[in-house]
Amino acid sequence: MNTLSRSYNSIRNIVIGFATQIMTFLLSFILRTFFIYYFGKELLGVNGLYSNILTILSLAELGLGTVMIYSLYKPIKEQDQLKITQLLYYFKKLYHFIALVMLVVGLLCLPILPYFIVSDLNIADLRVYYALFLLNTVCSYFNIYKTALINADQKQYLIKNVTMLVFVVTSLVQIGIAFYFQDYRLYLMSAILSTLTTNYILGKVADKRYPFIKQKVEELSKEEKTTIFANMKSMFLYKIGVVIMNNTDNILISKLVGTVWVGLYSNYGLFVNMVNSFINTFLYGIFASLGNLNAGENQKRKYEIFEMLLLLFHWLAAFCSICFIVLFNDTITLWIGKEYLFDELVIFAIVFNFYLANIVNPVWMYRETTGLFHRIKYTMLVSSVINLVLSIVLGKIYGIFGILMATAVSRLLTTIWYEPYVLFKDYFKIHPWKYYQRQLTYIIISVIGFATTRYAVSYISNVSFINLIVKLLICIILFNTIFLILTYRSKPFRLIKENYIDKRCKRGK
Repeated sequence: MNTLSRSYNSIRNIVIGFATQIMTFLLSFILRTFFIYYFGKELLGVNGLYSNILTILSLAELGLGTVMIYSLYKPIKEQDQLKITQLLYYFKKLYHFIALVMLVVGLLCLPILPYFIVSDLNIADLRVYYALFLLNTVCSYFNIYKTALINADQKQYLIKNVTMLVFVVTSLVQIGIAFYFQDYRLYLMSAILSTLTTNYILGKVADKRYPFIKQKVEELSKEEKTTIFANMKSMFLYKIGVVIMNNTDNILISKLVGTVWVGLYSNYGLFVNMVNSFINTFLYGIFASLGNLNAGENQKRKYEIFEMLLLLFHWLAAFCSICFIVLFNDTITLWIGKEYLFDELVIFAIVFNFYLANIVNPVWMYRETTGLFHRIKYTMLVSSVINLVLSIVLGKIYGIFGILMATAVSRLLTTIWYEPYVLFKDYFKIHPWKYYQRQLTYIIISVIGFATTRYAVSYISNVSFINLIVKLLICIILFNTIFLILTYRSKPFRLIKENYIDKRCKRGK
């Protein structure tokens, strides 16, 4: 069980996480290149579409993953092995049931599959591909309850090590399949084997580190099960909204614009997802430690940590956003050619969604680790309904740009302002205006940085690898200098400086 400091665990998780993400990005980039050249745009679009459809079907999970990790924080902190084992036994049964439900519901969707696909590919082949996608998703629930224990115990680096090792082997196998066989079925089968292997190894790791989980125990009490189900109910309602919000864009693009456009969109999504993975590495590296913090400590310290995280995540989101705006089309052109490009309006919509999603990460982290599930359960549901209606209306008028902007507008109307309101009012007991004021300040600083950096790179017109590097350096130096100058005297920056920078400088002397 975890006895090391929160800071040590967080730093170790983050460092190992970043190292594995760099390898993941490079391999994913190479794998995507082989996929495009040997399988083509049509299958690339199908690949993105099926991923979204199966994510929607994962609603059967009912938000259990979040509730499970939250439920484990306290017994891990108290080293209550009996309670941990009882929880895992209960979650194991729930996940087996969920996997069965997902398999049945997924198979029932086979007859309506052609409705979502606008493509010249053979429908029989498309159904086989879908069945393999479904099987891979169902297999992902194997041993997942043990992985959650490793996660909640602040040992994410173990998960990263295993998943990275399996991913490297799988990527090499899939590159070989694409190059030598051009067999998409074989490609998907290798993904299923990868999922099973990863979960099997992680299950063995958990058995070795936590041998007490093998013992037979009595079931949880009826009251404890009721509490878990209440949290699951709240998370399920919220997750419905999250899934609809994040995973209907590809389906609508396929239906309203064409399946091949899903493939083009997924190329931009590859870079966005990779950057999100780096951000999530930082986020999840401190996530369990934050859960441990919120299970104790005083309220003042919790709020100070929140203030620091708010500055860091907004800075990071803004910096990544300007890099996307400046570098996206040049990168795509040099990589696979101009025929895969989107116009600047679509790029703006992609980046705007990325920016909005990431500046509220600290709110999400505190919401998940403090158990405020019940207070925000309808928020994302309302947002997703607005998003769906706007996406259909704007998608018919403006195409991909309209679909993507609908997502951004629905966020602005709901979750962006309401979830912080609940967190500040119910948890911090502070007027939420302090949060809105802080975020507005960061937004203004971001806009100043955007405008200045965009103007500076506008003098570089030719597309070349050298110019791409120059533009990246301008983004790194100019934008971050502006953000540093304009936030240096703020309280959050002072807290970061006093708590981390100054202390580490003293240790180094």
